[in-house]
This record gives sequence, C-alpha cells and structure tokens, in this order.
Amino acid sequence: LFCIDLETGEVKWQREYLVPFKMGGGGEKHGKGPKSCPTIADGRVFTKSITGDLIAWDAESGDQLWRSNFGERFEPNQPYWGVSTSPIVDGDRVIAHFGNDERGALVALDVRSGEEVWSQGNDGTSYSSPLVVEIDGTRQVLDWNHRALVAVDVNSGEFLWEFPFEHVGSQQNMPTPVFADGRVILGGENRGIHGLMPRKVGEEWKVDHLWHQEGVALDMASAISRDGLIFGMSHYDSGRIFCLDPKSGDVLWKGPPRVGENVTFLAFPDHVVALTNRGKLQIIR
Repeated sequence: LFCIDLETGEVKWQREYLVPFKMGGGGEKHGKGPKSCPTIADGRVFTKSITGDLIAWDAESGDQLWRSNFGERFEPNQPYWGVSTSPIVDGDRVIAHFGNDERGALVALDVRSGEEVWSQGNDGTSYSSPLVVEIDGTRQVLDWNHRALVAVDVNSGEFLWEFPFEHVGSQQNMPTPVFADGRVILGGENRGIHGLMPRKVGEEWKVDHLWHQEGVALDMASAISRDGLIFGMSHYDSGRIFCLDPKSGDVLWKGPPRVGENVTFLAFPDHVVALTNRGKLQIIR
C-alpha cells in the first residue's frame, strides 16, 4: 500500500505484509497481489487482501489501526480465485462480504474500532463489490453474492429483497451492479444483462423484472451510468464497448470488437473514459 504526493510523485509512506496465497487453476496469470480497490473515508484507508483481510490504516501516517478477517468463522476466508470485492464506507460503518464459495456473510464494522455492527445472511461470497443506494426512502446496500443479488438495510442489517442470480460453474458473479433512476442493472458472464426495479409496496418489497438483454454480457468489468445511459464492455466478440438504454434494455450502439479482456470506466459531464487492460485510453462522447 502506497501513499504518493500528488504534486511531486514522492512516496510519503509504504506498508506491506505477508499474504500467503496459492492461486487456483486458470487464474495464475492474474498474479497473487491484491485485487480489491482501497476505500478512503474520514482520514482512514480501508484495504482488503486477496485472502480476505480487511485492514484500516491511518491515511496520514500509514499506521495500521485495526485488522479483521473472520477467518475463524469462514475457513478459508476467500473464494477460489481470491478476494476481489472492495469494501465500502457509509457513515461510521465499513461494509464488506466475508467468506468462501460455500458460505459467508455481509458484515458492517465500526470504522473506528473494527467491531462488528451487524451481520446478514450466510451466502458465499462472489467477486462483485457492494453498492449503497437509496430506494423509496430506504438506504440499502446491494450485495451480489454467490447465489443472488440481495438488498440489506444499511442501518439495521435487515434483509429487504433479493433477485436470484446464481454463480454457475465457471460463470462468475463479478461486476458491481449499476443503479440508475431507480433501476438496478445486473449483468453476468454469458448470462446477458437484467433490468430490475425494486419498490416498496406497503411494508413489503417487490422486485419488477423489467427486461433481459441477451445481446451483450458483463464479465469482469463493471458498467457505469452517465446522462441516463449505461456504458459497459461486453465480453462477447473478445471485448466490445456498448451503450444501453436502462429503461428498455435496448442496445443503442456497439463499438468495434476485440477491445480487450477488461476495462475500467470513469464518467464526467457529457463523456465517459474507458481504460482497457491493454493500456488504451478512450474518450467517448
């Protein structure tokens, strides 16, 4: 973990620790380093190792504040190809899914102490990251685990609703869902993309399945929302960037094929930036 001065490029501090890990078959080319993205909030940096260690660091000094991995509850505490889910912070809680392919839990920890605030479910983990949204006045975390997309009340950890979308064989649950105008956009490897609209009816939650687009599918790369549209990279045709209407599920355009195996998106007004794993940067109007 590095802290780098933005103006000079100087490394202000660097921290490292041993993480013994044996990569599963087929994943050797990924390497054994961390796959999770750090999260920064209120002077703290939160990291998750490839073996499921969630660590809080002081952003200024690099001092380790606390460490938790739930290794006694879930052994091993990572899926087959290692942890890639990224922690998120909401208020005074850092939220992450712990566990292995068979069983696990979505857990909220106090950002100051690392103590458990709530734990929900027993589903195995996936490679997708949780996402905090607000629907019908309820702040909730969307967690696509090994079995289903599950929504949990951020404050209480109470289960709200789910949409079954299981990890099947080598078809992984990897991208983080996209939330746009009350709709949840969920796509999986070789399984197309689904448009969902959760809503509260009285005291109960319902999930309307709006559409299923089979012409494109999300693999490792998470899609992004910009100006009422969804931008993503389908793994079909050896990688093809596309634009989708979240209301209808219609694909509005596709870029050329053979873009790459992976892409990271960033949105800013009127544009989307796409950086492929081959090092090509595209600015899309």
